[in-house]
Amino acid sequence: EVMEESLLDSNGKERLGKNKAERQIIGLVVRDVAQMFIGDIVEESREVMEEWGHTGAIRPLHMREAHRRIQNRKHNTNVRMTGRLLTR
Repeated sequence: EVMEESLLDSNGKERLGKNKAERQIIGLVVRDVAQMFIGDIVEESREVMEEWGHTGAIRPLHMREAHRRIQNRKHNTNVRMTGRLLTR
């Protein structure tokens, strides 16, 4: 998904990751982005638990609600990518 949303043209995507060092860097970046995403989900899940008055471990319903809220926040922003500029 990140590759699809990137600003690279198709030729750039084909050249990306040709050697081992580039693939390792790409792997590290993907890992870090995934860790940040999971951290956001867990943080939002804990907030959902507090709002709902639940205690104990995070349950799937908390994670689904957290994901829904994060997606709504993402879609409600007025900033759109157009080329290389951010516009409102």
